[in-house]
Amino acid sequence: MKSIKVKDITLSKEQTLPIINNDKISLIIAGAGSGQTLTIVGKIKYMIDNDIIKPEEICAITYTNKATKSMKEKIFDVTKCDIDTFTFH
Repeated sequence: MKSIKVKDITLSKEQTLPIINNDKISLIIAGAGSGQTLTIVGKIKYMIDNDIIKPEEICAITYTNKATKSMKEKIFDVTKCDIDTFTFH
């Protein structure tokens, strides 16, 4: 399996597997600090770069306003796309 980098970080096998899975819907469940946001950003970048999905078809959801803002910024930093990002409530 080819390793994937997001920015300058090489992702682990556990992070890479859900990224290269070609399902259009993904649910990432992981503990705090385990790299779930990085994995989500990597998945979004992979899907856009490989023409699996269009940026306007993506919706990223998280639990807090702070996490939503952070994820939106990280996604834009890597993809240069304004992805819809919301809180779940």
